[in-house]
Amino acid sequence: MLKIEEYFLTPCTLRGERRAVASPMTSPQDAWEQIGDLWRAVLTRGDLDAATTLRFGVMQSTADGALSYAAMVIDRPGLPETFSTMEFGGGYHLFAEHVGGPDTLNASVLWFYTTYLPSAPYKVRSGPLLQLLDSRFSEDDPTSVLSFGSPVSRLP
Repeated sequence: MLKIEEYFLTPCTLRGERRAVASPMTSPQDAWEQIGDLWRAVLTRGDLDAATTLRFGVMQSTADGALSYAAMVIDRPGLPETFSTMEFGGGYHLFAEHVGGPDTLNASVLWFYTTYLPSAPYKVRSGPLLQLLDSRFSEDDPTSVLSFGSPVSRLP
């Protein structure tokens, strides 16, 4: 069973890099490697410490059906001018905490989006799907924690 948490995220400006990646549902290993490469580039170019920087993975479908992944951090002085900018609207989000590596992540994601979320006391809002990567996440640690979720509204 995954740990489920509701967060109210404040609106903010996010900056980082985005690119098209393989679908984690059809090519999980390719997606994991592409997303990992993107995060390493953002952390290096931004001179950021993965252990102390809250990171937002922003996932959206593109018009041609591909998946766009943005590796973003909260805007602050000193980030490269070449980083793209995204205005994040905030609001309620429902997250699941996945403990483990990429080999079990798809099962967690499928359970959350197809079993838990449709029966939860929330309505899914439009907006990007998110990953939250904090100090508990390490790409190479099999006990790593990765939170993922969706924008939601509480039902009355």
